[in-house]
Amino acid sequence: MAPSKIILNRIPREMADLMKAPPAGISAWLPCEGNLSLVEAQVLGPEDTPYAGGIFQLRIDYPDRYPNEPPNVKFKTKVYHPNVSHDGNICLSVINMPPKGDWRPSHNLRTVLLSIQCLLSAPNPDDPLDAEAARELKTHPHLFRSRAAEWTRLYANPEGRAAAGAGRAAAAAELSSSGAAGPSGAAGCEASGAQRQQGKTQAAAADEAAPLKSQPPGSQGGAAEAHLAAPPGTAAAGGEAVARKTEDALQGQQASQGPEPEACPTADMQATEETTTRTITSDMPDVTSASVPAGTACEASGSGGVQALSGAQVAVEAPRPAPKSRLALGKRARA
Repeated sequence: MAPSKIILNRIPREMADLMKAPPAGISAWLPCEGNLSLVEAQVLGPEDTPYAGGIFQLRIDYPDRYPNEPPNVKFKTKVYHPNVSHDGNICLSVINMPPKGDWRPSHNLRTVLLSIQCLLSAPNPDDPLDAEAARELKTHPHLFRSRAAEWTRLYANPEGRAAAGAGRAAAAAELSSSGAAGPSGAAGCEASGAQRQQGKTQAAAADEAAPLKSQPPGSQGGAAEAHLAAPPGTAAAGGEAVARKTEDALQGQQASQGPEPEACPTADMQATEETTTRTITSDMPDVTSASVPAGTACEASGSGGVQALSGAQVAVEAPRPAPKSRLALGKRARA
């Protein structure tokens, strides 16, 4: 949208007055010659403040209804101030409309820039845009001044901005170089890992071979080494000699120990025999000497009793179980 006739007439006049008699530490210019509604300015940090030595850039946008409405002013430079937000907005009565602000159509660019320079000298923590900075200014003013001076050194100092830019460029270059060297670095890591694994395998093999080398010549390891070192023609003779020596040693050991003692029956075996004897005895039928006269020959009957062969036969039989069926009774009668 094209600027109004008032802006086309008033802004060049205000710029000319500012350049004719510029206030100390204040300057302004038109970034685009054909756009009079946009002005850029800079304010030097006042002396004896945390902002001393800083150069603070500002952007000033004029509305279409200027001067009936105030311009929109923002900090382009980061500043730690209770009346300046992190995105650069400014809480200042001279650039706000009544009843909250004190803007008047008689104010101009010089008035606005001088008011901002005074705001850097005298912050107002009772009407803040940055609550943390305002609270710090009230409770720990020394800490506030230290942090504000640090921000001024980092963001409002040309040398500090150049150093910060160089640091960012170096970090970006290092990141890009590390990203480019990523595959080769990974390959190098894999190669070093393979070398470490190979070294571990060789060390394990050396540990296994060490006990065999440390054994005496008469041990198994020494015999194996002697067998490997011996000529092919002497391997069989050496093996037969070792076998004969081993057999002689075993025979001598058996002779010194004597014959093996016979195994003695244990208490468990004796108890088992006694139990078996009692079982057999209890199964035999009970025959008393009074049931058969003396001198009478006896014969075992088929029913399990004892039958005398003399005239006066007395048969003592063991109690029979009762017949369980008619078939058993018939067999009993026939017998």
